[in-house]
Amino acid sequence: LGKVTSVKNQGHCGSCWSFSAAGAIESAYAIKTGELVNFSEQQLVDCSTENHGCNGGLPEIAFLYVINNGIMKLKDYPYTAKQGTCQYSPEDVVRISSFKCVENNEESVMESVANNGPNSIGINAASRSFQFYGGGIYFDPWASSYPLDHAVLLVGYGFKNTENYWHVKNSWGPWWGEQGYINIKRDGKNFLGVTSNVCYPII
Repeated sequence: LGKVTSVKNQGHCGSCWSFSAAGAIESAYAIKTGELVNFSEQQLVDCSTENHGCNGGLPEIAFLYVINNGIMKLKDYPYTAKQGTCQYSPEDVVRISSFKCVENNEESVMESVANNGPNSIGINAASRSFQFYGGGIYFDPWASSYPLDHAVLLVGYGFKNTENYWHVKNSWGPWWGEQGYINIKRDGKNFLGVTSNVCYPII
């Protein structure tokens, strides 16, 4: 607890990948130092040119960028929800040393969250029921586990009323879902593709 920053809102910009990556780095940094700091998603949008800014990207490519360049604090490089010129300044950055990705099965992913803290994941968020989720343990038999079209932050897992679930931080603002979070059914069949693409940064 106390290792996850507040819920953000990506706005009308397909930058979920930057929020997933920055969120994972924020938590890794908090676990290592005890200090909860917001890092700059905008730097990743503007400067991680192997990604596609507001048109999508991958947390793993963002991690590679941060390994090479470091990431600035949010207060030094605030979010604008549009792609702009890279304003990177190397003076006050946090670096990660590497990142690792996890095998595609529930046990490995649960172990990674328990041992390493929050992990960046990709899910399929295309279904209307996901977009209008308002609380509880989310399951829709019509929702797909492929393609992975949205990056989020897997922060934990649990069990409630005979149902297993994944606890996930989204980047659609605190008024979406349960204060910005969603509990996704953990059904052993990779619902929404939760375990398909799971990676975490190492500081």
